[in-house]
Amino acid sequence: MGKETPRVNKEGTIFSQFARYVSLNVLSMAGLSCYILADTYFISAGVGSNGIAALNLALPAYSLLNGIGLMVGMGGATRYSILRGEGREDEANQVFTHAAGMAALLGILFTAAGLLFSWEIAGALGASGQVQELASIYLRTLLTFSLLFLA
Repeated sequence: MGKETPRVNKEGTIFSQFARYVSLNVLSMAGLSCYILADTYFISAGVGSNGIAALNLALPAYSLLNGIGLMVGMGGATRYSILRGEGREDEANQVFTHAAGMAALLGILFTAAGLLFSWEIAGALGASGQVQELASIYLRTLLTFSLLFLA
């Protein structure tokens, strides 16, 4: 048996496609890290250490929203693509509709939770006193726009 030739399609080898997608993901994660770093800098300059504590307590809510958005989006897109590839258009359209509806429903629930229970959520995340007040404001702002973030 000889050495196999790597599969090549119109976009190049599998390795080159993999490297492209991995590099874009790494670039995206670096961009997110820069966003968090800038956010941390401006909060520390404007509010001080209590603001940084509030930000760090509220970041799990952001990570939860990001994770749910990625899960619904990637899972729905993968299933949609498989069904389209198999020529099952009606089922693919149903998957798209269900994924969009689920994202919208979850966005509405997170928005309602942020508007109604941001103080309690901040307390559950470990905040108290002035930090709870700041974390509550941050969570209310973040969760208020979760519908736009997820949908």
